[in-house]
Amino acid sequence: MLSMIIPTYNEVENIPLIIKRIFKVMEANGIEGEVLVVDDDSKDGTAAAARKMAKKYPVRTIVRKKNRGLSPAVIRGFKEAKYDVVGVIDADLSHPPEVIPDMLNPILKGEMDFTLGSRYVEGGGMDNWPLKRQIISGGATMMAYPLHKIKDPMSGYFMVRKSLLKGVHLNPKGYKIALEVLVKCNIKRYKEVPIIFKDRQYGESKLNWKEQVNYLIHLQRLYKHKYTTLYQLFFFLLIGGIGMAPDIALFNLFYHGLHFSSMDYGLIFTGYQIAHIIGFTVAVTQNFFLNKAFTFDAKGNATMQYVKFFIVGFTAYVFRSIMMYVFVDQLDVWATVAQIVVIILAVAINFLGSKFWAFAVKKK
Repeated sequence: MLSMIIPTYNEVENIPLIIKRIFKVMEANGIEGEVLVVDDDSKDGTAAAARKMAKKYPVRTIVRKKNRGLSPAVIRGFKEAKYDVVGVIDADLSHPPEVIPDMLNPILKGEMDFTLGSRYVEGGGMDNWPLKRQIISGGATMMAYPLHKIKDPMSGYFMVRKSLLKGVHLNPKGYKIALEVLVKCNIKRYKEVPIIFKDRQYGESKLNWKEQVNYLIHLQRLYKHKYTTLYQLFFFLLIGGIGMAPDIALFNLFYHGLHFSSMDYGLIFTGYQIAHIIGFTVAVTQNFFLNKAFTFDAKGNATMQYVKFFIVGFTAYVFRSIMMYVFVDQLDVWATVAQIVVIILAVAINFLGSKFWAFAVKKK
């Protein structure tokens, strides 16, 4: 029926208590199952304490020494689990094992694919949480709302049908593995079971500012996964706006500051054009590296990508110049209107050319 995964790091006081409570609930409700303790090489004897519990209960202990962290530990547990339903519960006694039947039964009956121990449904809540933690939790929940409509995406207490995880690449950053599963597995049938979340009695909390930064990075990854094109367009426009700064600054430096304005001696390019080319080249180069890092899945030959990106940018630049001449000088269109239309078209050329040519991902 159920494989319960407990990711641990320095939880020697808590691990015997949580295991006893889990199996007490399982035995009382006729639930066949196991507990997988996935330990990140704790130095306080957590793994030894878990192995000691295996003398009485079906407990398996896995010690990880590389790629440590809560989410990778849970993913390892998913791979090692032998039952059809996998669950995740914290070792610190903050999650009540007593609701295991309420979470498991909807999945066994085929009514749900995913259940979550939730603080934000009727009957749920937090036991003596300070205002600061409530504000942080509420803010983090609001930031995740566009990704999934579940009310408590910050909860680490959940169960899921194991078959849904097959073939799904889970790669969370930080500790919010439930949100990763909900989004990557495209969970539609889910239920939130009310729980009262309690602070730990033993050991130290793993939640620090680094984990909060990791959560923001995790959100960024999930938004990119779920809303790929909108995400890419947003960052493309943002980076394009940032690129205007060196373009304008270098043009003014060379054209006015270094007096390129006086360079017009029958050369192929005037000083005005040279100043524009310098600013444009630097801006395109900056935009290339930023888009490669943040906007597109940009694996491949960087040199060829840069050449293509430059060609796309230059094509859009030439298009903009020609269209402004046609609209304003030839068709007598109001300059402001013409400029808005031409900029939109040029941005479309830039974005589509970058996405589908310069940074195109080859399908396997």
